Amino acid sequence: MDSGPNDQCFWQGELDRFLPDPTGALEEALGYVGCPICHVLAAIPLHYFAALPMRWPKEQDLRTIVCRAGGFCNRHTWKFFDVQSLAAVARVFIDVLTERPRVFALGTPCPACQVQRLAEQVLVDHFLAWLERPESQKAYPVLPGVCYRHHELLLQREPPESVRDALVRGEEAQREELGRDLRGFLDKNSVEAKWTRTDAERQAPRRALLKTAGNDEAWV
Repeated sequence: MDSGPNDQCFWQGELDRFLPDPTGALEEALGYVGCPICHVLAAIPLHYFAALPMRWPKEQDLRTIVCRAGGFCNRHTWKFFDVQSLAAVARVFIDVLTERPRVFALGTPCPACQVQRLAEQVLVDHFLAWLERPESQKAYPVLPGVCYRHHELLLQREPPESVRDALVRGEEAQREELGRDLRGFLDKNSVEAKWTRTDAERQAPRRALLKTAGNDEAWV
C-alpha cells in the first residue's frame, strides 16, 4: 500500500463498475413508486459490499482507498455487516486496523459514500438529458417523479427552459394526484371502507414518504 492510486482513474473505474449504464438504469427505474434517481442510488451500497470481499485481496488501490479513510462511515459499516459474513468483515478490517496508523488521512470520505455521490452527479445529468426529449416531457407528469431533494438538484443545474418547465409542471401534477390519493386513503380509513381503496390510495402514504424524503438508502 506504499504507492497511492490515481484517484481520478480509480473513481472513474468505480463508477463504471457500479453504474455502467446510467440512462438504462434510470429508464428502468421510472416505473418505480418513488424517485428513480434514489432508486438507482439505493442499490449501489448493496452491490458495493456484495463485491468487496472478492475484490479485497486482488485490488491494492481499493485497499489503499479504504484504509486511507479508516474504513467506512457508520451507516455503510453497518451495511457491510448486513450484507456480508463476519469472516468477510474480519478480512477487510484486519487490514484497515493494521494500516490505519500509517496511511489514515483525516477528512478522507467514506469510499462507499463517495461512489454514491459521484453516481448521483452522473444520474442527475442523465436525467436532465432524458427530460430533454419531447416524449419524456409529455410522459413525466404521470410518473411518480423525483423526490424533493433531486427536484431541487435538477433545477440548480439551470436546465434549458423546456426542461425546467417540464420539471415544474410535472411536480405540480404529481403533487395534485398524490394529494387526491392521500385524501382517498384517509376518507376510507374505516373497517368497512378500507377494502374499497384503490391501489394508488393504498400506496399513497409510502409514495408521500418517498416523494418528500427520498429513499433512505440513497442518502449519504
